[in-house]
Amino acid sequence: SLKRCINWDKDNEARDDIDVTLGIMDVKGLSKKGSYHCEVLLDSQIYARTTSKSSSEEVFWGEHFYFSDVPPISTITVTLRKEADKRKKGRPSLVGTVDMKVENVAQKQGSFVEKWYQVVSTQKQDGIMMRVKARYQVIGCLSWCGCWVFGF
Repeated sequence: SLKRCINWDKDNEARDDIDVTLGIMDVKGLSKKGSYHCEVLLDSQIYARTTSKSSSEEVFWGEHFYFSDVPPISTITVTLRKEADKRKKGRPSLVGTVDMKVENVAQKQGSFVEKWYQVVSTQKQDGIMMRVKARYQVIGCLSWCGCWVFGF
């Protein structure tokens, strides 16, 4: 990978590998008219974007993302946007955001936290809930020199 080419001496130093796994499942309380998309931000930087799938019951995603070797972060944010009408050329409008603190997601090391989060709406819509499944995992890696002490 490109990161590996830039930091070729990575195995010779002790480090923490941080992995974030995030699943955007579905949203309750939204109008089924129109299409929606979400953006996944780790400390205010966009890492992924996804579009909803059509469903008769609710707005549905069912998308999972895996981010490996990320820098230390403090918040995971999911922004929910409604696509502009195809006939009208416009930008997607922000419906709301879900902010998750890493401390709450990383309660049990290595296990997923799945729960409904309140979408903080910008359009004064109450009762919008998003189901998110998340895991924040920190793995301590020894350097090659440290491993030779143990006979590996």
